[in-house]
Amino acid sequence: MNWSEDSWWAGPESSCRPWLLLLGVLLAAGIVSGTVAYLVLDAPDPARVDTKLPYNTLHCGDGEEAGKSFDLYLFTEDDARAFLERLCALAEEEGAYEQVTARWQHEEVENLAALERRFDVIVAQPELMESRGLTETAYTAIATYQDYGAVLISRERLDALEDIEREELTLGLRSLTTSISGYRAPHAAMLRAGVDFDALDVRFYARHGALRQALKAGEVDVIASYRDPEFVEEGGFSALSLEEVAGQRWYLRNRYVGTSVHCAIEEELESRRAEGSGYFTDIDLLEACR
Repeated sequence: MNWSEDSWWAGPESSCRPWLLLLGVLLAAGIVSGTVAYLVLDAPDPARVDTKLPYNTLHCGDGEEAGKSFDLYLFTEDDARAFLERLCALAEEEGAYEQVTARWQHEEVENLAALERRFDVIVAQPELMESRGLTETAYTAIATYQDYGAVLISRERLDALEDIEREELTLGLRSLTTSISGYRAPHAAMLRAGVDFDALDVRFYARHGALRQALKAGEVDVIASYRDPEFVEEGGFSALSLEEVAGQRWYLRNRYVGTSVHCAIEEELESRRAEGSGYFTDIDLLEACR
């Protein structure tokens, strides 16, 4: 069969045209949506996650010279964004540093050993900082969260720690073995009580929230966590107290104590305390900036 120059469109096989039209529409839609996605994702953000920086990191500014960056090691992304915004504004006003970097959710707390000389603000357990002598040589505690209780929360009442072994209950713990309420306190308490820890049916979870979900779903019979009367009451659970745990503290590098940077951090802490509720806004100031 002899086709003309445009017979691919007008010839007997013109039934292909709807498919070609559909293909063209899809390609055009892909290009448009890709362009929109690029514009949205690439929109300027003064506090954006930078893929070139370590995981869970936000930053602002352009300073790369030694001594020109102010670095924070915080607990949550909300903390990172709030303090980054305030400190970045201060950097523009006073020029004390050119870049602010904030990291959060430090699940592997042991990494602080390698990072302790880098950060200007660290939120951590007092015993962790004291064990390395940092509170004597490099940092001052300027604020603290409230102390809290380490407890075992169970579906049925526990009269003693030995009940877990005797009744062959499934125990949920944090996979982070440096977690005081989620691992260390219950582990030490059971060893003191003579419980054969290695013989227990133990399941590990990354976060306290995951532990609570596992208990509610019936995956485990008992979990180790921090005191939470509301969760216990709502779920009809029982709680067995283990010990009191010192709240995490905000540590500021000594060179910044009493400066405008200290005051900016203090103002943000006071603002969050006034606007919110719950453990992470129940903060006491230990060292006034002026």
